[in-house]
Amino acid sequence: MNVLFLSIDVPPGSKRDHIIYNFITKEMKYLQAKGHKIYYLSNFLKKNVVKDDIYYLSKDALLEKNTIIRRSYNLFFCLRHFWFFKPLSLFVKNIRQILHICGVERACIKAIKKFNIDIIHTHFFVPNGEAAVLSAKACKIPIVATLRGAELHSMPQFDYGACRSKFYKTMLQKSLKYIDYITAPNRSLCRKLQLDFGVPKEKIEYLPNGVEKISFIKNISNTNREINFICICSMIKRKNLDIIFASLKELLKEFEFKIFIVGSGPLRQRYEKIIKISSLNNILINDEIPKNDLFKLISTCDCLINPSFCEGMPNVVLESLAIGIPCLVSDIPGHHELIEEGINSFFFDPYDINSFISKMRYILSNKDILGRMRDNCINSVKKYSIEIKIDRYIEIYTKLTSTFRPFQ
Repeated sequence: MNVLFLSIDVPPGSKRDHIIYNFITKEMKYLQAKGHKIYYLSNFLKKNVVKDDIYYLSKDALLEKNTIIRRSYNLFFCLRHFWFFKPLSLFVKNIRQILHICGVERACIKAIKKFNIDIIHTHFFVPNGEAAVLSAKACKIPIVATLRGAELHSMPQFDYGACRSKFYKTMLQKSLKYIDYITAPNRSLCRKLQLDFGVPKEKIEYLPNGVEKISFIKNISNTNREINFICICSMIKRKNLDIIFASLKELLKEFEFKIFIVGSGPLRQRYEKIIKISSLNNILINDEIPKNDLFKLISTCDCLINPSFCEGMPNVVLESLAIGIPCLVSDIPGHHELIEEGINSFFFDPYDINSFISKMRYILSNKDILGRMRDNCINSVKKYSIEIKIDRYIEIYTKLTSTFRPFQ
């Protein structure tokens, strides 16, 4: 089967990943290993590339080289799809985004025809999902969407969620009508799709993120030394690193411990300034590092902290558990699928600093408890094997392509 993937591109040269998010690359590799031909459409690549037998297609290479001709075609597609982008006020205000969507749609159509694509799978609906829907409809092939919190939420207090934009919320609501099947990584998002967006229950499936077998397994902690914590996240308001820094003054009066923070973002300079002014030598900030090196670093620590206000299903928590590392995580729906309180990890209220301090104090006072949780952590994520998820993808693709009837 020939499958076309779309997602959020990571610009070339980014420390995060060279072409797309690591876990989506991982899924494509597993599908390819099962005998399927996988194509990925990129906005950033200047030419088509084959890597690990996966075909990375350049939008620019698929479209016309002459800029005037290309823009004229994109404008024509904009006008042709006015029914999709109306009302007129939205159309006019968001013409640049619409031109981008139409350019991606045209590239998708060309890829579908040139490579005999059987089905489209779009991840992270913004900004390319609408283009995937329009091209699937035009070419009369089925489309699957994996939707996460980034597309479905509106949380302006954290600058999070595409639905903060009236334009993208309108586009999402219209697109959901034409998507043949939707997967979401936690049950809360499945309920949101039904209740807030009116998607029929039979079109939605809870399909959690998958984890590979990881060779870096945590040794049981040495209870005689200080505890090492690790926090891996973007340094933005939604990730709630403030609660860690706000708790340090009180916790450091009683305990010795280290916290490794891995990531970058707009708040990094602020946190580095706090560390310097307060002489917090136990807090170490590291740049984003390659996945294998990250697993090695996690395996040297005793507990992962994930204080985020909102998540879909965080891969960093899933992967830490697979290594045998218990977690201290915010009590939010995105963590509920993974965490059993006191069995493999601990919850705290992300809006209550006293809740966080209380759980940190408990862990630091009972160092041996983390080592005792190791086997529970590893066993708790066996059901999230990536092989199980990929097999389910293939079942969905096969059913849709064999029973597909174009939407009228």
